[in-house]
Amino acid sequence: MQQTKVLFFLLITFWGIVQCQPSKKIVSQAATNYLEHCGHCHGRNLEHLKEKGDKWIFGKTYEAIFKVTKEGAQEMGMPAWSAVLSDEEIKNLTNYILKTIEK
Repeated sequence: MQQTKVLFFLLITFWGIVQCQPSKKIVSQAATNYLEHCGHCHGRNLEHLKEKGDKWIFGKTYEAIFKVTKEGAQEMGMPAWSAVLSDEEIKNLTNYILKTIEK
């Protein structure tokens, strides 16, 4: 009985980890969206974002990047992408940016 509980726990834990990993399709679409909508200003390989280090005007957190991507910063020439991208696409794009700048 104890082995069954342990096995069940491990199975549920593994399933949760697998579900948290974005699929290759999602990552690929996020990369495409970045290149199409962001790369011309922020660098095709995120180089302008990477150069900033921790000196991001609106913050380098998930929440800050999601918000500025969705709502824009008109005073700085950054358009709001909510008319073009869904919240799910902006979420995936935000995660792509954060993962890529960590490399």
